[in-house]
Amino acid sequence: MIPAIGYRLWYADLYDGLTRLRLQSLLAETLWPFRDRLEASCERRLAARAHWRLRQLGVPRHAAPALDCSCGAHAYHELEAMILQVQRLGHFRPLGDRRILVGGAVLSWGRLVIHPEGFRAQYARPLALCLVDPVAPAGAAEQVDQVAAAYAVPAVDVRYLVAHAREFGTSYKPEPSPSPLRQQLKRLSGLIKGQP
Repeated sequence: MIPAIGYRLWYADLYDGLTRLRLQSLLAETLWPFRDRLEASCERRLAARAHWRLRQLGVPRHAAPALDCSCGAHAYHELEAMILQVQRLGHFRPLGDRRILVGGAVLSWGRLVIHPEGFRAQYARPLALCLVDPVAPAGAAEQVDQVAAAYAVPAVDVRYLVAHAREFGTSYKPEPSPSPLRQQLKRLSGLIKGQP
C-alpha cells in the first residue's frame, strides 16, 4: 500500500520545559517524537471512567487504530478541512496560553481506518510544517521554523503544503457513495429507457 498523506494540527510551546519544540496533539496531548515515526496506541488511560467500564465488560486492549474506537494518528484528507478546524479553534485563546497552532502534512502508513473527512493511522510522521495560527504572537513564524528544524522537516507557507506532501504519497479520500434515493432514480431511469 502506498503511504497516505494527510493534514493535521498540533500545538507547540517553546517556553514549556517539558514540551519544548515538540509537537503536541490537540486532544490526546500526545507528544510526537523528533525525527521518528509516531506509533499510535489506544490511550484509554485518558478516560478513566470509560477504562473502568471497559475492564468490567471484558473488552480487551487493542492495537491502534481500531474500527470501533477513536484511537490512531488522526489526519484530514484535504488541507481545506484542516483550515476549517483552524477557524473553529482560532477565535479563542485562554489568557496566558503561549502555545501556537501549527499545521502540517503527515505521511501515514501501517493499518489505516479511512473515514469521509480523514483517516486514523498506525504510524505517522510529519512531512512539513506551517504557521496557521490566526492569533499567533509575534515571533511565531520563527518558532515554527525552530520546531520544523527539530523534526528535520521544512517549514513551508501553507499555500505550498499540498504540493510538498504529494511528493511523498497520495490521499485515500473515499469517493462519495451515492445516496439510496439517487440509486433508485438511476435504476428507474434505466427501466424507463428500456434497460434492465
